[in-house]
Formats: sequence, structure tokens, C-alpha cells
Amino acid sequence: MAKVFVSYSRKDIEFAKRLTTELQKSDLDFWIDWEGIPPTVDWWREIEKGIEEADAFIFLISPDSSASKVCGQEIDTAVKNAKRIIPLVVRDVKSDEVSNQLSHLNWIFFRETDDFDAAFKKLSTAIHTDYEWVQQHRWLQVRALDWERDRKEKSSLLRGKDLQDVEFQLATNSSKEPHPTDLQREYVFSSRKAADQQRNITVGIAITGIIILAALAVWGWGQAGLANLNANKAQNNFSTAQAAQVTAEANLVAAKTAQANAENQKAVAVTNESEAKKQAQIALARQWAADANAILASPNGNAETAALLSLRAFQVRDEYVPSADAALVASLNRLFTVKVFDQHNSKVSAVAFSPKGDQVGIGYVDGTAGLYDANTGNELQHFEGFDGTGYYFDLSGSSEYEGVHTISFSVSGNYMLVAGRNGHIMVWNLSTGKTESDFIFEDDLLLWSAKFSPDEKYILIGTGYPHRFAGNIFLVEVATGELKYTLPQSQSRFISDVEFSTDGKMILSTSFDGTAILLDVDWDTLTVTPRQTFTSAFPFRDGAISPDGKFVLLGGDNGMAELYSIDGNLQKQFEGHTNTIYSVNFSPLEGYILTGSLDGTARLWDIQSGKTIRTFVNHKDSVVSTDFSSDGKYVITGSFDNTARIWSADPTHDVQTIYGHLDRVNTVSYSPDGSSILSASRDNTVRLWNAKTLELEDRIQLSDSLLDPKAVFSSDGKWIAAASEAYQKPNPNIVFWEQNGSTYPDPVTIPTDHISSLAFSPSPNGGGSEYLVTSYEDGHLDLWQNVGGNWNIGWTVVGPYFGPSFSTVMFTPNSKYLASMNGNILIINMQDPNEVPSECVTDLFAGTYNTRAIAFSPDSKYLAVQLENDIVILDWKTDQAQGCTLVDTLKGHLAPVTKLTFSPNGNYLLSTSQDGIAILWDTKTWQQIRVLAGHEGEITSAAFSPDSNSIVTSGKDKTIRVWDTNYKDTVELVCSFLIQIDRDFTAEEREKYGITDNNSTCGK
Repeated sequence: MAKVFVSYSRKDIEFAKRLTTELQKSDLDFWIDWEGIPPTVDWWREIEKGIEEADAFIFLISPDSSASKVCGQEIDTAVKNAKRIIPLVVRDVKSDEVSNQLSHLNWIFFRETDDFDAAFKKLSTAIHTDYEWVQQHRWLQVRALDWERDRKEKSSLLRGKDLQDVEFQLATNSSKEPHPTDLQREYVFSSRKAADQQRNITVGIAITGIIILAALAVWGWGQAGLANLNANKAQNNFSTAQAAQVTAEANLVAAKTAQANAENQKAVAVTNESEAKKQAQIALARQWAADANAILASPNGNAETAALLSLRAFQVRDEYVPSADAALVASLNRLFTVKVFDQHNSKVSAVAFSPKGDQVGIGYVDGTAGLYDANTGNELQHFEGFDGTGYYFDLSGSSEYEGVHTISFSVSGNYMLVAGRNGHIMVWNLSTGKTESDFIFEDDLLLWSAKFSPDEKYILIGTGYPHRFAGNIFLVEVATGELKYTLPQSQSRFISDVEFSTDGKMILSTSFDGTAILLDVDWDTLTVTPRQTFTSAFPFRDGAISPDGKFVLLGGDNGMAELYSIDGNLQKQFEGHTNTIYSVNFSPLEGYILTGSLDGTARLWDIQSGKTIRTFVNHKDSVVSTDFSSDGKYVITGSFDNTARIWSADPTHDVQTIYGHLDRVNTVSYSPDGSSILSASRDNTVRLWNAKTLELEDRIQLSDSLLDPKAVFSSDGKWIAAASEAYQKPNPNIVFWEQNGSTYPDPVTIPTDHISSLAFSPSPNGGGSEYLVTSYEDGHLDLWQNVGGNWNIGWTVVGPYFGPSFSTVMFTPNSKYLASMNGNILIINMQDPNEVPSECVTDLFAGTYNTRAIAFSPDSKYLAVQLENDIVILDWKTDQAQGCTLVDTLKGHLAPVTKLTFSPNGNYLLSTSQDGIAILWDTKTWQQIRVLAGHEGEITSAAFSPDSNSIVTSGKDKTIRVWDTNYKDTVELVCSFLIQIDRDFTAEEREKYGITDNNSTCGK
């Protein structure tokens, strides 16, 4: 039962009573202070306890609650404990009066003018989303707080299976809300550390035992030898003493016994030594997996290091480690580096792409620069002489870097500009390979930025003066370096950046004085006039004008990027960096921006949502310069870690993830030839994706009468059928498309009833698919036949053995189809549909009415059936179900199973669940062989590729994900990335994580 804490103002008590009444009706427990807790010393502790033990924190927003000090303290406690906060607006309030901790959340409106029932339904959905994880989070937070209050007593730490389960949950759910707290991470880390220490002690004891046993073995061997010697002497004197003979025989028996005991002890010692080594290896693998997941849980965690640790965890014993797999998959979608430039032993201070994207310019703090081939990394041209002339300081007092401060390419790509802090400017002609101009603009200034004008005749220079700080902007001629114009801006500190608009009609200058000025340019008269001023309490470091000239993007010391319209209105703030933003860029692809920060990361943002799409985390020091390629698919970053990196920035998909649907994806499958992936979504589209490139190939827009549509391929791939599980209008449709070349034009739409599920028959005699079966909410079935390209109902099955709502319908491999209804499993004869169905009878399903997932193995030997969170494996006869013998029960999911499917080769069973996890099972042993974690929320559908080597899954998170069936293929894929950029553990990382060898992790 979910438990919620309700925070409210006493003036909203009538609404609070109505709300809690509805919560009770929905079987939801709640904590609310009706009468007021006596204001004793324990008053606030009772409040804290109520919040700590709640799964969700509901806050009733009104003018009175927004002004309440106690309500504010309750919000702070909820945030501290990382509770899922759900704000309910009960009375209108001004946005600036609401706590900042609530302003970024989705509000649910319960005002008098709002629909209470509809709003409560949204509230219930919010409470129950990822409920299993919310419960686990709450339980872990309570345990962690008890540990903290107990002065971090070791006896309060997690152990055994509890610790393993929590580590796995953190690894697979860190991206979900509520996010793990710092205290939780510390608690789990301390628990793992203590467990490993205990294991090391155990291993030490075992090794000591081994030494003792070995000593006993040596002693035993010695005793055996002595006994043999005595026996020989006794035998030599046999003729003189019968008694001596008896003694010798006894000694011989004793010798053999001692020898046998010694051999047994030696075997035990070897076994114990092997077990001790095994346990030590297991502990090491788990520790590296935990380290990898801890890195990935950090916003700035280095994904390459996490991937390397995951690989090492697998290599320790060359066996499957679920937590390492989770980290490996998570790191894979954060390995965006395409090329690393690390040839120069100096901090990188400036980077830029050439317009064609085939070359990059890189400037360094040591006063040198280079032109590089973007594909090979080879240096094409080297430049020197851009050294600084002393120390310079920004307003915070930290020393600024010297050397090259700007690299810029002209619009045509014919020229590259290199500018040093000392005022040295050089223009390189890329077509001739010669210097176009080379001059020192002015000795007594600090040059901060220099850019080409769109017509390539002028250079715009932003400067500052060391002794008086004031900043100026100059326009100089490219060919001669002659000053043509001094801009009339009014900025009292250094000019940190200057930019032209795409059309050259505007100039933007940013300054350390916290101002940015937008100026209009009249090229006919060569004059510039101020247009708009933007202000901040913090220094601006960089700015950019959008390609369409409508917006200005600014970044600075407050760690936020800010988007303004050119008339000065703030449109959006992008929060996520933890330090100064040093570089900002608009993407050539509409709707995206890029930022680089002293926190060591660069971020790709979606402008509309304000959310980070990708975080480039693998630099080890500040990122001070960034740039997009002209097609927007790549970015380059320059860092003080002495490297520049090119990254993949295509926002449409990752290595193994497909983005594009605008709502939950209901079904997903491979085409029969494995070349395409088919998906159907609540956004009322069916889409075809290239299975290799994951790019969109075709898009079919559905009628809005289809809600939650499903789509399936025919077994020959010639047809696609789509239908809805629910509908908004009368007479929903079933829609058929026939392939024509590489597209599916002109769908055939047939009105029908509410369809629960649909499935094509297996290909009869290899001649193509002929039947489609559909099940309906009222419990009847239709079989559709394709005659000459026309789909008609061949027969309908209705009978007293059918109850309401078939949850699943599918064809069996032997061309009979299976339906699950009211806890019974019915096998219906296609040749005689009016025949009473045979039943798979078992008392396992007694009283179970919500079985949603069923699957036959390809050889028809096994039937897999969902039973709440578990999976039941049944043995049944191919021709007729008689009794359905229980084979095994598979446990591992934490929420109801949503989909079951066998691989085409019969080697695997895949289960998906509302817990957001897919589990791959070996059909020979029924053991888990891979856990697929990555979706946020319920997995709705899954399918194998025809060769059984790949898996595709879809989810409520609007994504489609592609997985390798064998985790070793994922290992190989990750290694290919790391080898490409020549990345392995650094010496510091080897020392930090206890890696004692110098071996290559990927064997390159």
C-alpha cells in the first residue's frame, strides 16, 4: 500500500479532508497532521518521521501554504530525503511566491474550477509510477537515516542479499525519480566496504587454515615414510620374532592410513584454496561493478572509466555479473567520443570546426596552435608565437589562462584565424596554405575574442586592459590589420566574447561586468548602434546569436545558460552545470544548444524542454571551448586536461536507443528478414526503423480513433496490421498496409469493435501469411482471411466458455492459436472453431484473472505463462493440452510481467515487466543469463531478431532499445569504442581502484 505525506495550510483543511477521503477509497495510506502535534521537543521529529517513511510528498499549493514557514521546512525535508514531490494547486498563487523547489515540477490543478476526478486520476498515476522503485527508495532512506542517527554503527549496515539487491536497484534506477540521495550512496558504499572487509577476513582465515592443513599434510607424509621404514625393519627380522612381524604389519596399515589421511588433507587444502580464491574474485568483481555504478550515478561521472571497470568485473571470473552489465549498458549510451586529440602536452584553450567539418583548429595555453585532420587526427599545420605576457585575473581573483584564446574559421572555409591573449593575430589561407596576414594588434591590451565578419573583410576583436580593466571592441581589416572602427558599447570590464549574427547585421559582446550588449551594424556607413542590453549579477563568459537572429544565448559564472529574445525578455534558463559556463553555442539543427563548463563537462540541451539530452563527461578538467560541426551532428570540446575531443551529437538516437515517438510505445517487433524494426505508439503513428542504423525509414499516421494502437508484421513481411486496445470514438478501425517496394502506401481501413490483441498466423507451407486473429473486449474472436489482397472475416468464435476480455491471443507453432481468459488457457482448433476448446488445466491459475502474457516455445514443448510477478513454465502436448505439467517457476521481477517471448532458435525466453527490467532466461536450465536495465518505467513490448542474436524492447518512456542477446557482444562493442579512442585505465585510476596489473583491458 502506497503511503503519502500531505503538507497543507490549515486554511485549506476542507480540501485536505476531501482529498484524503479519496485517497482512502483508492486504498492509499497517508500521514497528515489534522489536530496539530503537541509542540514538545518531539514535534518536529514526528513531522520528519512522517516524511521519511512516505513514498510520496503531496504539497497543497495556495497563498497561505506558500507563505508558511512550517510548510517550507516540510518541503526542505522532502527534498533532503529525495522524496517524489507532487504539487497540487488548490488556490491560485503567483509563480514568484512558490518555493523554487516546486516551480520546476509538473503541477496538478485541483482548484474549484477544475475537474476533481480527472485531477485525482493524474495524482494516482503520479503516485504509482515506478512504485516498486519508490518503495525501495523509501526503505533504503529509512535504513540510511537510522544508520546516520546511530552514529554510523557498523551493525546497522546492509549485508548479504539485502546489499546485493540494493546495489542492483541503484544501478538500474538511478536515472528515475526519486533520485538516490547522497546519504543513501554513502550508506550503500559503506555497507559494501564493510562486507568486502569481512570477506577479506574470511578469506584470510581460510588461507591460514590452508597453511595449517598443508603443514599437517607434510607431517602426515613424514609419518607415512617413518611407518614404512619401521615396517621394512620388522619384515627383515620376521624370521627371528613373530611378534615383530605382527608389529610391522600393524605399522604398515598405520602407514597406509596416514598416507590416505595426508592425501585427503591435501585435497581439502586445495579445495579450500580454490574456494578462497573464488570468493576473493567474486568480491573484486562486485566491488568494481559497484564502483562503475557509483561513477555513473554522479552527473559528472566519467563513463569511460565506468565502462572499463565493468569490463574488468566480467573478466575477473569470466562469468555474468548483473550489476556490471547494468553499468556497461548505461556507459555505452554515454560513450560519445569519436576522436581524441592528445598529441600536445599543454592545456587546450580554443577549438573550432571548419565549415566542411573535415578539419579542426586547436589552440593551446603554451601559445601554439594546430590545424588537424578531423578524421585521422594528423596535424596539418603548426602555428607558434601566441604567448601571453603575464598573469591576468578575472573578477573572482582566479588566474586566467594565457596563450591562444580564439580559433575561428571564415564562413566560406577559406581562412582560419588564430588569436593570442597577447594581441597576436594570424590569418591562414587554407586554399593556398600560406599566411594571409600576421600582426600584433596592440601591445598594451589583453585579447579575449576575435571573429571573422560574414564577408571575410574584417575581424571583430574584444579586448581588455590590464591596469584599468575597461573593455573595448574593435573592427580591423583582415588584409592589413588596420583599425577601421571602435564600437560605442559601454562595458566597464574585459570583453569576454564577441559574435556576429549569421547575416552580419548584429554584433553581440559579453563582459565580465555582467552585461551583454546587442548592437546593430550598418555596413554601408560602417557604423554600429546599441540595440539591447542584457544584465546579470555574475560575469558573462560567452554568448551566441541564434542562426535565425531571434534569440541570444548567454553563459557565465552563475553556472546557468540563459536564453533571451533579442528584445531582452528571458525565455529559459538551463540548469545542470555545477561551475562556471565558459562556452555556449547554438546548434545548426534547430532546437538545440551546447554548453561547456569548468565542471569538466559539456552538455547538449533541448531548447523547448530545457532538459539535457547528452552530457559529455569524459574530460578530466575544465571544458573552456566548444563548437558544432556545420551539420550539427558533431561537437568538439577543448579542455585543460590537455585534450580536445570530437563527440557524436546527433540527438535523434544513441548507439542502442531510438528516439522519435512522442508518447509511450505500445508494441515493437522485427521484420521477418531482420532489416527493419516496427513500432506503434500512443502518438498515433506506426514507424519503421532501419535495424542497423536505427534511422527512421517510414512513418504511418493513424486516425485519432485508434488509441494505444498495436502493430504486427505478417510472417512474410508483406503486410502490417494495426488496431487499438482502447478507443475514444465509436467504431475503431483495424488498418492493413501492403508492402509496395520499400513503402506501405494506401492503407485499408475496416471499422470494427474494441480489439484487445491481434496476431498473424505462421506462414502456411512457406506460402505467405493468410490469417490474422483478433480478440475483443466482449470475449469473441475473429479470424481474418486475405483473399486477393482483401481482408475479410472468415469466421467468428463465440461460446459459453468465453468470458469478458481475452487478454492475449496468438497462434501456436502448429497453427492452433492460444487465448488466455479468466485464468483458463484455451486451445482452439482452427479447422473447427466451433469445437469446444481443449483446456490447459492447472490449479496454479485459480482465481487469477489478469494473465496478460503467454508464449509457446518454437517446438511447442513449453508454455510460458505470467503469474503476477513470476513466470510459470508448463509442459504440454503438441496436439492437445492434457493437464499442463509444471516444469519450473521463474522469479526475478519486482512487478507484474508484461510480455513473454521465446527466441526463434528456442534457446532463450525473454520476460519484460512493469519494473522496467527485461530478463533473459536459458531454456535448458531456466536460469537468468542477462538482465536488461535501461528503460525508465514499464517495458511494454519486446521481440527477438530472426537470428535470435538481438532483442528490441519498447517502453512507456517513449524509447525503443536494441540489445545483444549475448552480453559478450556488448562487451565487444564497448571495447571497440575504447580501442578507437585508445582509452584504458590511467596510472592514477589503476591505483585508485586496486588494479595491480598493467594489462590492456580490451586486449588491444
